[in-house]
Amino acid sequence: MRCRSYLEGIPNGAAAVALDSGRGTVEVHTASPKTQTLIVTGGRLSDTHADGRVPGRREGTRMWGRIVIRWIMDAIAVAAAVAILHWINPAWVTLNGNSAWIGVIVMAAVLGFVNAIIKPILSFLSCGCLIATLGLFMLIINAFVLWLSGEISGWFNTGFSINGFWPAFWGAIIISVVSFLLAVLLPEPEYT
Repeated sequence: MRCRSYLEGIPNGAAAVALDSGRGTVEVHTASPKTQTLIVTGGRLSDTHADGRVPGRREGTRMWGRIVIRWIMDAIAVAAAVAILHWINPAWVTLNGNSAWIGVIVMAAVLGFVNAIIKPILSFLSCGCLIATLGLFMLIINAFVLWLSGEISGWFNTGFSINGFWPAFWGAIIISVVSFLLAVLLPEPEYT
């Protein structure tokens, strides 16, 4: 009975079900050309992915792997922005101390956190401005998010600060372009 209730939730309606006696595999043929395979072990059904992988502990490692790779890409983008902005005008970005890389890494982590938590809220609240400016107001939001990230990373005594609106504005554009280029040039790793 548990198998039947689980199979009823499969989209497109199951046309035929073949079930071994309590152990083995169940193939569900749906109206679409895809066949979904379910694995029965010890009377429990566990759904498989499209490529045949069984979900489990490795899914969490894939998620953390993607987060770490994204964090490294953000750190590279922040380092590029710091280098370019410091080259244009040294007063725009302050990175004090011998631990400049630690400041960049902490800034990348804070930027990722602020992008995930605060930026969607700001985007939702400024929906009217975004529509009125055909999305150009997102540049202002990105500049504010970068400035806020610089302020928050300053709480950790990293020596990193962004001095003003224009450095944050141009830094946000540089970070966006470098992040886009890294995402295009570096394909997402395949986990087997």
